[in-house]
Amino acid sequence: MNYIIYFDIAAICVMAIIIISYGVGKRLHDMQNRVLVTMILSTMLLAFVDIASAAMSGSSVKSGKLILYAIIYVYYALHIILAVSFFTYCRCLIGRMKQTVAWKRVLMAVPGIIMGIILLMQLFSNVVFRIDEQVQYHRMWGMFVIYFGMLVYGIMGIVCLLVYRRRASFETRISCILFVGVCTLFILVQYFRPQMKLEAFGFSICILLFYLSMEKPEELIDSELDLLNQRAMLKLMRGKYQLGERVPCVMLKIHNLKVMRQTMGAEPIQNLLKQIAEYLEDNFEEAMIFHFSQSVFVLTFDKKTSPEEVVDVVHDIRRRFEQTWDDGSMDTRLYIHVASLECPKDAPDMNTFMSYLQYMRSSSSEQRDEMLDISDMNIEKQNREMRIRKIVADAVDHEGFEVFYQPIYAVGEGRIISAEALIRLKDQSMGYISPEEFIPIAEQSGAILKIGEYVFESVCQFLQEENLKDYGIHYIEINLSVVQCMQNDLVERLTRIMDKYGIAAEQINLEITETAAIHSTEIFEENIRKLHECGIQFSLDDYGSGYSNTDYLFHFPFKMVKIDKMILWEACKNERAMIALRNTIKMIKELGLDVVVEGVETLENVEYLTEQKCDFLQGYFYSKPVPKQRFLELLEQMRA
Repeated sequence: MNYIIYFDIAAICVMAIIIISYGVGKRLHDMQNRVLVTMILSTMLLAFVDIASAAMSGSSVKSGKLILYAIIYVYYALHIILAVSFFTYCRCLIGRMKQTVAWKRVLMAVPGIIMGIILLMQLFSNVVFRIDEQVQYHRMWGMFVIYFGMLVYGIMGIVCLLVYRRRASFETRISCILFVGVCTLFILVQYFRPQMKLEAFGFSICILLFYLSMEKPEELIDSELDLLNQRAMLKLMRGKYQLGERVPCVMLKIHNLKVMRQTMGAEPIQNLLKQIAEYLEDNFEEAMIFHFSQSVFVLTFDKKTSPEEVVDVVHDIRRRFEQTWDDGSMDTRLYIHVASLECPKDAPDMNTFMSYLQYMRSSSSEQRDEMLDISDMNIEKQNREMRIRKIVADAVDHEGFEVFYQPIYAVGEGRIISAEALIRLKDQSMGYISPEEFIPIAEQSGAILKIGEYVFESVCQFLQEENLKDYGIHYIEINLSVVQCMQNDLVERLTRIMDKYGIAAEQINLEITETAAIHSTEIFEENIRKLHECGIQFSLDDYGSGYSNTDYLFHFPFKMVKIDKMILWEACKNERAMIALRNTIKMIKELGLDVVVEGVETLENVEYLTEQKCDFLQGYFYSKPVPKQRFLELLEQMRA
């Protein structure tokens, strides 16, 4: 029989191109990658075996019959390997390598066991194929068992992808279905036209489809530093955790890159990062190196790497960073933190591992010891912050915040004439979360802008709907965050909301903290000036909690100053603090500003502050912060 081997040659070429592509670029040494490499090499070997079987058929070589027998035996063994590899690859795609109960794993192995038994039986009797005296190959009934087993594994792979379709993209599912369909088609064609060696070519085309549609190695590379990126690291670690493999890791944090980029420019910092990447690659060739974030690198090592070897890596990194780095124009000293951990011993699951990484990412250069110990990392706090960050993001998207109001008592009028609007956040599992905890997190994430706007609009809507003037409420105080103060369009945003609800400027009093005033910028000062020109009044909030510099009392148009509650509480216990409070009130009054004291909780507080001629009092003595409906009830009681 004259065999057509051109398809086998084409298959070899396709596989060679994929192997070269794999060899040139960086790649993950994970289970999915190893299985795909097995499929590539098996398909290439299958093509060579096909060519060898065609060459040996009808051969007059002395041992031709034995050689052809061995070639055909390998041919069917490769089919079994490809079928099992395809099914394993599908399970890798959905992350189910070790997440299946024992009896299911045994059931999954049954087709492979049957195919293996049939192939072993071939050694004792011709159940899969036979070679006649003319050195020609003939199929036997066992061949159908092997092909049927391959089809079963193909269907099982597709079923896995469909059952866990949320873990696999539509593109992935289609690629796997096409793989089974195309391979089945080529096997059928070769069965009815045995002279056409098509199977290896069919496998090669399908593997090429896998490579192009699912592997996408370029998505796992940080192109600027030519290192594996965060996505690659997450993919690797998920696979390692599924298999329960030991993974020694080293985490490296470079400090102050953001500040350095602002002062030195982007290009010198990028040059420094490239030097660091080159240093890590040149000195730790046994490691996979990931650029996890702008300032964090992660090195993972083979499971056989000893703890002592990992400690040596940490010390080598510390020694290198004791020296300077050349950014192209000057020598720069970089400050770092470095830590090692062993997964899953130190981090039993992926969430814990990520918590350690986030801790490294947020670690401060103020922590003096360059080497961080895992036992000293407070990841519970880190986990809570990450959880609150998510809760805040969800609350912003779904208006999950609530505005409370704390009454402000006017000493001169003897009644409540104002209130401070305070944001509150409640989660079903965590309960009420303190603003002192979630506001800094919102400022870091940028969510504070939407929160601030939400509070402002809620207050304006409340003023309009309930006509609070009828209750004797002159204005509502609203906190303005530092981040809001720095926005170019702040004035336009606030005035647009006020116009929407028909709110007069005198009904709004904006509170600015001492910290914001101290770190004022040109944009900040311009915003304050424009809002004041619109008729909005300003208060200096939390006076005494920061630097208590009087300079900004002269430069900004504050109408009143709110003395921080801690000053009052300390004055109740300490004579010196009492003197400081008394003189602070006197100074503010002499500057022609109104005085508001926060934290008023007892009748003694009220009597003393009234004696000191304070203008306004705020605290639990009058009411804690309450929802708007409860606030209206308080106003009704006062009016009655």
